[in-house]
Amino acid sequence: MLEVAPIEAQFDRAKPLRLPVQSVNRHDTGIRGIAGTLASGSVRRGERVRIMPSGRVSTVQRIVGGGADLPEAVAPQAVTLALTDDTDVSRRHAGRRRQPARSRRPVRSIACVAARTALLQGRAYAMQLAAGNVTATVAPLKYRINVDTLAHEPATTLAIDEVGAVALELDRKVAFDAHSENCETGGLRLIDRLAHYTVTASCCTSRWTGHAAVAPDGHGAIARE
Repeated sequence: MLEVAPIEAQFDRAKPLRLPVQSVNRHDTGIRGIAGTLASGSVRRGERVRIMPSGRVSTVQRIVGGGADLPEAVAPQAVTLALTDDTDVSRRHAGRRRQPARSRRPVRSIACVAARTALLQGRAYAMQLAAGNVTATVAPLKYRINVDTLAHEPATTLAIDEVGAVALELDRKVAFDAHSENCETGGLRLIDRLAHYTVTASCCTSRWTGHAAVAPDGHGAIARE
């Protein structure tokens, strides 16, 4: 089965461009490079991209991969991009204008508790996802999912091995996708800020309704900051 499994399906190149930024560096030539691994989609030299969560738009000047300049890069290639302007980028998304990553503060997710300590409503946790790290507060815990009947049950905590739906309030905007749209940028984990262990592994679920931020080029972008 492993020999015939469609392993490239998770890197669907037809999906919107998603490039979680891993580092920003300057080369001897003076070019400022944005390095990362394409989570989905493709990018071409001369193409306009949107930086999330700021919403700023720039143009790709160079694509460097494997020690050579490339006309195009596709997921899951690791590349360095050089933009035409000195746009502020650090641990954020670069995304195509027509389908920018959402960046709002409320995040809805399905969580599975993996630690001995329960996930508590109202407690703040360190949240890690592809686009960076933020502080997330469980507010509120929507419901617990009965794994035998799949029924939704009222709950204020999630114990070890329990699964439930939670709403997370973030301290700042961060770019993300629904897990069903992009598993690389739609997954997250919550970490105890004092003990530094992972409390839960989660996936972002449905879109939230709310205000939309308008990017400088006039195209609408849902804010995820």
